[in-house]
Amino acid sequence: MKGEGAVVVTGMGAVASLGLCLDEIWEKLLAGQKSIDSITLFETDGCRCRHGAQVPLPVADRNQRRMSRASRLVVKAAEEALAQSGLSSVDKKELSISVSTTGGAMEWGEAFLRGVLTARRRRRLSHVAGYQPQQQVLDMQKFLGLEGPYSIFANACASGASAIGHAYDLIHSGAVNRVIAGGYEALTELIFVGFDCLQALSPDACKPFDLERNGLMLGEGAAFLVLEKESVALQRGAKILGKVWGYGHATDLTGFVAATYLRGIEWIAVPTSLAGMVDAAVGGKTGINLRTGKNLAGVFHSPAKVIVNIGFLKTLSDRDLRAGMAEVAKCGFISDLKILDLIREDWQANIPELVSRSIAVKAQVVSRDFKESFEREILNYGHTLGHAIEKHSNYAMRHGECVSIGLIFAAELSRLRSGLSDAAAEKHHQILAQLGLPTSYAKDAWSSLYEIMQSDKKKKSKLRFVTLKQLGEPTRLEDTNEAELQHIYEGMLKR
Repeated sequence: MKGEGAVVVTGMGAVASLGLCLDEIWEKLLAGQKSIDSITLFETDGCRCRHGAQVPLPVADRNQRRMSRASRLVVKAAEEALAQSGLSSVDKKELSISVSTTGGAMEWGEAFLRGVLTARRRRRLSHVAGYQPQQQVLDMQKFLGLEGPYSIFANACASGASAIGHAYDLIHSGAVNRVIAGGYEALTELIFVGFDCLQALSPDACKPFDLERNGLMLGEGAAFLVLEKESVALQRGAKILGKVWGYGHATDLTGFVAATYLRGIEWIAVPTSLAGMVDAAVGGKTGINLRTGKNLAGVFHSPAKVIVNIGFLKTLSDRDLRAGMAEVAKCGFISDLKILDLIREDWQANIPELVSRSIAVKAQVVSRDFKESFEREILNYGHTLGHAIEKHSNYAMRHGECVSIGLIFAAELSRLRSGLSDAAAEKHHQILAQLGLPTSYAKDAWSSLYEIMQSDKKKKSKLRFVTLKQLGEPTRLEDTNEAELQHIYEGMLKR
């Protein structure tokens, strides 16, 4: 994922009931610590919850004394991340913010509970129902001198994950250069008593957080990352702590590491994107990008198991779901024509069957030609130009968006040179338009794209394309020249 769209971590900060700094938390996790430190314990008479641990938050600054507990957690973790990032005061002011928490991390939760207990006739539950975590972000901006735009997410669980994912998308797409992203949980008496009530309603005690399974333990904390566009971070000489990978990159990288570590170990793929499910995780291809091209360092190493859960697709943005559909459509063009019918019918309603059929297409091809001696090459339909566009865009475009343009190019080349009918070529345009995918790229990019295609790792002695004689019947084409390819490319812009 090298290029302008690459996202790196330049600062980390965390506050948790395990300890007050990230290093201490990490050491305890490595040491196999089995329980959190019970720093503050609520009264637990008759309560199934064994521990309710809070972080000690001494307040030196009088401005912080007016903040809620949740705000102080957020400020402390974010302050630590910003200090490590080394950002200038000017850069901090422009920093975008992405924060998430669960509905349980309610500001003034303890005060609300005490109010209910002391004035039982005035139970204003709307105060809880209408809770939004905006105040924590406003306090964070004020105390840390941040003036950039912010996004807030409320989750049922996994605080911080959606905020970090959103930050990644913002930077990877080129919308912003830097984001501080993370989440928090503030443990209050309200939450503590609420968990106990939930357990009391169950015939079996709820014990999810205790490794010994002898009682529930509750903890709190906050964690933030400073994420930056890699080129911007390098330009200012920042220390890069890690790189953020997304979607199919995760299975590609994991498989590559598994193939090379100790000369190969088993690995399991659990793709969470549509592109990962129907393409990246299936077939045993692993690899990483180099400056000169996509997936140029790689090896064939199949996972021991691929676990596909369609439920993960609910977490994708509309853009990523549509981008993944390019690989699904490709499987329809080269093999299973029923896929094209399902897309035209109602592709969103037919996702489960589309995923199943697409995986079957790739699995059948790979089983007959694992190392791409010939037949497996048909899976690269639309990818010769698609990969070139990906590299030219510095990987700011989604893989599926680039493949979509490549599919149109391959269809028009097939119409010109391989006998594909006008109706079949037009079907490419109709299907991809229905999916809301791009079908052309910048006119002035052709020279660069042609040069990139010349370095395609699949190119033998000549530049070769997978084309179609008819839908479901792929072939190969080598005897092309730049003039005809450029004519097709520029013709795509005129539609």
